[in-house]
Amino acid sequence: MYYPYNFLASLIKKANNSREGFLNVRFVYEKTDERVLTIDNLEIAAYDYKIKLSDFDFVIEILEENGLFHIGMTYKTSLFKEETIEKWGQYYKSILEFITHNDNNDNSILKLKDFAGIELDETDKPISDGQPDRDALPVLTDRVGTGLSYEAPRNEIEEVLAKVWEKTLDSNPIGINDDFFQMGGDSIKAIQLISRARAKGYSFDVDHLYKNPTIKQLVKFVEQQHTKHGQEPLAGEVKLTPIQRLYFEQKGKDQYHWGQAKMLYKAEGFKVNIIKEVFNKLLAHHDALRMVYKNDNGNVVQINRGIEQSLYDLNVYENVSDQEVTAKCMELQSHIDLEEGPLVKLGLFKMNAGDKLLIVIHGLVIDEVSWGIVLEDFANAYMQMEKGLNIVFAEKTISFKEWSDKLNEYENSYSVKRQAEYWKSLYDTDIKKLPRERGKLAWN
Repeated sequence: MYYPYNFLASLIKKANNSREGFLNVRFVYEKTDERVLTIDNLEIAAYDYKIKLSDFDFVIEILEENGLFHIGMTYKTSLFKEETIEKWGQYYKSILEFITHNDNNDNSILKLKDFAGIELDETDKPISDGQPDRDALPVLTDRVGTGLSYEAPRNEIEEVLAKVWEKTLDSNPIGINDDFFQMGGDSIKAIQLISRARAKGYSFDVDHLYKNPTIKQLVKFVEQQHTKHGQEPLAGEVKLTPIQRLYFEQKGKDQYHWGQAKMLYKAEGFKVNIIKEVFNKLLAHHDALRMVYKNDNGNVVQINRGIEQSLYDLNVYENVSDQEVTAKCMELQSHIDLEEGPLVKLGLFKMNAGDKLLIVIHGLVIDEVSWGIVLEDFANAYMQMEKGLNIVFAEKTISFKEWSDKLNEYENSYSVKRQAEYWKSLYDTDIKKLPRERGKLAWN
């Protein structure tokens, strides 16, 4: 039987916790009626920053109630950004949840679990000029679980689910008792998880995941897919989705200035020929990225182009300054011709410190979840080309055309029309603004 405080303190109180002693956090265990683990100060000694000792009120409490241990956290500091401190707190809290597991009938004892897998990574995140990122978080080199012992997958379905969970949560290994949301999952990652599982031939609803957040619980709701969707590029007219129709009704003359953008960086530089080949295959695979929008007597018609036409624009800029990069990015993002296309524009900036690749896609055919899929496909395809391999994407699931048809069918269903008056009444409801104090929301 052990108390974890000394172990935790010795684990974190290192002479050089993070490179160059960037972060040195000291835990102090105070013997009081309540078991309290306190960080009493924080020492910073990093590169050109002066060594500072700053008051850092950060208390992690371990309280016993009805045989269970509850871990709470409070903090107060002006040294770091509030969200950074909160992330640090949650990180240490997760470690405590892992090691203060009660295996005894004696509820007054905190037994130290197997802590061989707990290790604080001493790397920080340097930024481009070699300075450390003051918001850098520690990274667990092994799993911090849900408080339950690790149990490996028992069959093929559980093995597939564990792999897609590891990919989605960026954690390894995942056991069948690990809680998806306690391991860092959220609504966006849940959608990514379902998409990756479907690509492997298994499907389940997001509602099942919320109610059954471990693989052991979820597996009974997982179905193996037998429907094979067409893999060939589609072409022809596609119905506008309800949100696309709303876009055209509201945007008016600003419709050409609605590009969404992501910037990728590669220190060793991008190869133009690989970028071209990857995007040729990427846009052939993702039908929606080939859309254009024609005006037919005042009506907008969505056309899915084939793969014979120009699918994207690629502009290469040599030896440009940061100011020129910003100006070119704004130009690429604000000049997309919806009628003639393409809706995908690329800007490759060749620079001394590495290349930057701007990817601009019009908001009519991309959202944040779709961005994750497109960027993952690009990264995988680029890596395959670099290794001399053929580009292979995950198989297509339902097409955008079929998805649009289903949405329009649902929009006109009795179920939706029955609710229409209710939602319209909410739109007309007078809702008072939240009170403010000195420009900030005032919560009572």
